[in-house]
Amino acid sequence: MPIQMKIPREALDPFCRSWKITELAFFGSVLREDFGEQSDIDILVTFASDATPSLFDMVTLEIIGEVARRVSEETKTGHPEIPWR
Repeated sequence: MPIQMKIPREALDPFCRSWKITELAFFGSVLREDFGEQSDIDILVTFASDATPSLFDMVTLEIIGEVARRVSEETKTGHPEIPWR
């Protein structure tokens, strides 16, 4: 399913490298036709095995997302609706 917004890959690659994100996936309304200006953006991230994101890091990621739009970061083990475990 295509994402309902434009995200330049050249911006995502350095962002993922700097945060040691090895996998980034979108889910939720950003993949549906009902996505709109009031919708949040749900992001599933997997960090590299040598990454040790702290609570402060997660808040920083949230603030970065808030600058552009409301964002929810989730990890594969942290979201009950994601079947990947």
